[in-house]
Amino acid sequence: MEDKIQKDEVKEKLEIKELDHKDVSEIEVEKKESSNEKEIKKEVEVKEHHNLKQHSKEKHPNHKKSEHKKDEIKIENIKVEKEIIEEDEELDKGKSKDTRNIFIAIAIILGIFAITLGSFKLIPDTDGASGTVKSIEELHADNLNGLLSDDRGYMFNGFSFVKYNGLWTTILKIGERRLAIQLHHSPRDLTEIEVVGELSEEFNKGESIYVAIDPLVESNKYYTLSIMELSINIARVVDREPLGACTIEHEACIDREIINCDNNDDKATIELRVSDEAKLTYDGSCVLIEGSEEDITKVSDKFLYEWFQVMN
Repeated sequence: MEDKIQKDEVKEKLEIKELDHKDVSEIEVEKKESSNEKEIKKEVEVKEHHNLKQHSKEKHPNHKKSEHKKDEIKIENIKVEKEIIEEDEELDKGKSKDTRNIFIAIAIILGIFAITLGSFKLIPDTDGASGTVKSIEELHADNLNGLLSDDRGYMFNGFSFVKYNGLWTTILKIGERRLAIQLHHSPRDLTEIEVVGELSEEFNKGESIYVAIDPLVESNKYYTLSIMELSINIARVVDREPLGACTIEHEACIDREIINCDNNDDKATIELRVSDEAKLTYDGSCVLIEGSEEDITKVSDKFLYEWFQVMN
């Protein structure tokens, strides 16, 4: 009986031991499975991180290149800005040179006229129809007798105008002198030029007249031509000295009077201004000549004709 009981106890212990062993095995399996799962999960996370990083690279493949490109663009912009500044400086230098050249040219021409003023003669002109050479007196005689075509000569307000050496010429009587003036335009070409305002007596006083130019005007042959015609005729016809001046402060205007129609202290002044509108304005002691390209020469010629009482 006791032996049976002992056998049963041994059997039971063996069964418990087997159960314990089974449980341990299962636990080890579970642990192993759990460890595998962690390794798999870790591998998955590593792959996901790698894929994410790869995706980021694919999404922004030129990120570093882009940053480098931005730096290059900034450098390029700085270079462009520097070139623009240098071009502006060169342009200003060019404008300064142009302004100084105008003043020099005026001085030279006026010097020549000062020497030849008493013995000024016109070069004979060739008649286009006959090919014969005629003097200014002969051409005016033909014009008075109606022998010239309209493009060669006509009468205006009692003045004879003839085309002479490519310029329109008329004769002024100044005291005992008969003086020929030559301009690029004749009165009939200038009737549409607008004239406003009035001149004061101050304009006709003094021995000099300021011819004020804008130093910022770029090379402009018509602007320069107007200055020349004004300066020459101021000296020859009204016997006053044209003084070169500037309308604003500028490096080309060192030692030059800064004067314009808005600020001339009643000094006789002629200001030339580039404008889209061709217009002649009388403003007290100042004359404002406005226009662009050839129009500015037309306005300056109209002023001279009115000043010389050729046009009303």
